[in-house]
Amino acid sequence: MVRLSFWKKNAQQGFEEAGSQRCLSKSRLNVPRLSFMGIGLLVAAVFALGLASCELNSGPDMRDPWIGAWIMVDRCTADTSEYELLITRGSNLGDNIFLDGVGLYQVGVRLEAIVTGLRLVIPVQSYQISTFPNLRYEFSGSGSIDPGSKITISYTILTLQDDVIIDIDDCLASGL
Repeated sequence: MVRLSFWKKNAQQGFEEAGSQRCLSKSRLNVPRLSFMGIGLLVAAVFALGLASCELNSGPDMRDPWIGAWIMVDRCTADTSEYELLITRGSNLGDNIFLDGVGLYQVGVRLEAIVTGLRLVIPVQSYQISTFPNLRYEFSGSGSIDPGSKITISYTILTLQDDVIIDIDDCLASGL
């Protein structure tokens, strides 16, 4: 019996010591900090899952009717000309396109436009055409499309020399 009670006593003391060590180890872990970090990790995981479930390209691209090669007839104050205008998707996911090829006004520069459904806007864009004398063109305009059949772009070209306007040309380009 002595021996059994010795083991019982030692076992009970061991459990008590083990229990106190567990309590000590819990207090060393700084429980409030862990729960704060745990909540942060949980929020981050939910956010990541939310992003993963998003579809970036949901629905038709409003730029699609504009994309392609268009044979343009350009009627400007100065003259009339015909050329091919290549329209491609821009660099962002949403709404910009590039007007390339010989291009509007036949100067061979890439213009960027913003598409809003069946309309486009060409924000002011400036291109150096000569350094001596210091000349540049400044483009701006807007346009519309009859999907799949015809585009119309109305634009203005300013010719500037040393930031002074020396010529203005209004143009209307129609393409099939």
